[in-house]
Amino acid sequence: INKFQIFKGYLDDHLNSDNAWIEAVVINIHESEGWKFSDAMLKVFAEADCDEQVKWMEVAYSTALRSSHCELLKTVAGNHNAYF
Repeated sequence: INKFQIFKGYLDDHLNSDNAWIEAVVINIHESEGWKFSDAMLKVFAEADCDEQVKWMEVAYSTALRSSHCELLKTVAGNHNAYF
């Protein structure tokens, strides 16, 4: 398994305000041929006190994401010599 931190800190987002903002830690965990992620892995990322759902999804530049998320995914793709 290859894993490394992509980003940690204040995330520029249109939802940020003077009284609330988004901070994030982004970690890229890259599965290999010998080790594949399971749906049980998603439980690690789920927050107990939150109604939001965690799910696997295929993404591309055309996927409707926040611009800050697209920039992070572009960084991940570049680290793997992939196009995003």
